[in-house]
Amino acid sequence: MSDLEQRLRAVESSSNREMAGITTNWYRNPDGPEAADRLRQYREALEDIVSPLAALRRHAEERGERLSSLASQIANDPGYLQSLARTALKETTDVD
Repeated sequence: MSDLEQRLRAVESSSNREMAGITTNWYRNPDGPEAADRLRQYREALEDIVSPLAALRRHAEERGERLSSLASQIANDPGYLQSLARTALKETTDVD
């Protein structure tokens, strides 16, 4: 968990005694832990775009499937990368 995620979670939680006092004085996030969850979703989406072959492999494993020999070509296709970005935007924002 990154420092930002810890700070975002700590503002709404007194269980993290180390960060709670510092963070509540520093910034009170009105979205609380939900903001940290959105940040995690954004990071995962960017990681999929940076490493599209790993994303394809992960999605295939989740379905109990294996990648075909075309996976490398698909992963390097700009259209595929755009579709990853569009999907991430739709899942994390109200942008069409």
